[in-house]
Order: sequence, then C-alpha cells, then structure tokens
Amino acid sequence: MTDTAIKIQNLVKFFDGRCVLDGIDLAVPKGCIYGLLGRNGSGKTTTIRILLGQDFPTRGQTYLLGCESDKLKPKTKGRIGYVAEGHNLIQHYRVGRLIKLCKD
Repeated sequence: MTDTAIKIQNLVKFFDGRCVLDGIDLAVPKGCIYGLLGRNGSGKTTTIRILLGQDFPTRGQTYLLGCESDKLKPKTKGRIGYVAEGHNLIQHYRVGRLIKLCKD
C-alpha cells in the first residue's frame, strides 16, 4: 500500500504537435487536498483526464491510489470524486464550507 494518493512523473502531452503538458511532476499524499489552478487551456482538465484514465499521456506515468491510471479497476474508480466545470455547488459557500459539506 502507498501513502501517495496521486503521483505524476514527467507527464507530457501533445495535441496536434502542440505541447500542453511539459514534464509535470507531482506527489499528493493521502488525506491532503490540492487544487489545480491556471488559465483556460493550461492543461488542468487534460491532467485530470489522464489521471482518471480517460486520456493517455504522450510520455510519463500517472498513478491514483497506487494504481497506474490507465489500469484503474472499477472499485478504485468508485473511490474517486471529480467535479468538472458547470458544477452545481452552492455558489455562496466558501471552499472550506463546501469541503466540510461534501465530507459529511
């Protein structure tokens, strides 16, 4: 068992010859909360899609809960929560309150 929830090693992704992810490395310990921030088109959604096994990297490795992202089992996928843009969260709540609400 691993103490790392998310691990990304040298993640590279090209679309039509354009590099959208260039050698990303990241390790998120279990129990931690991280956010991906950046401008439109900076690769946030692409990174998440690769982590969830919905897309494939040009190069590099990604792991979720100790499993390679492209080999996630249904049981592991069932432990993952992801809210894409267009969410229906309560707009006037602060981030901390939303996290507590979802945690409860």
